[in-house]
Amino acid sequence: MAHIHIIEEAEAQGTLRDVYRQIRSKRGPISNMLKISSVNPDALKAHLELFLVAMHGPSPLTRTEREMIAVVVSSASRCQYCTHHHGEALRRLHVEADVIEALKRDFVDARLDPKHLALLSYAQKLATMPWKVAAEDIEELKRVGYDERAIHDAALVASYFAFAIRLGDGLGVEMERDRQRKAEA
Repeated sequence: MAHIHIIEEAEAQGTLRDVYRQIRSKRGPISNMLKISSVNPDALKAHLELFLVAMHGPSPLTRTEREMIAVVVSSASRCQYCTHHHGEALRRLHVEADVIEALKRDFVDARLDPKHLALLSYAQKLATMPWKVAAEDIEELKRVGYDERAIHDAALVASYFAFAIRLGDGLGVEMERDRQRKAEA
């Protein structure tokens, strides 16, 4: 149970009802991670926009790279909700199940190339110890082939998940019931 009241679609009025309708028409079911901001529809809209830019906007990073960052940051932050959701996204992107499980446990064991190891090392460090990120970390990303836009976007994705996880954990977001049943099966 969330720590604050979530306004469900059937209860929504005014701006919130409009926001829910927009989300449902574009994305389908509304996640609990978004619904947690139902008491502040402007924050909900901003949250969704940031998510869409970070995860689906134009970027030199592939969708798979962004989802891998999401899983590694979520796992490092011990967020079962995001680890599950973005692990499922990787599955839909045809990433092998054993690789996904390794990303959830310890990405170093995921049989990744040096480029992706550097990317995920940076993302995990930024999400868990941002005060330790140094110019050398950026230089390593450049050395393995990422340009400055890709590095920016990696930082954006890692930072977005750090934000979303703190919002969700701080307000008690729970897995959607239908997804929880599937995860337990």
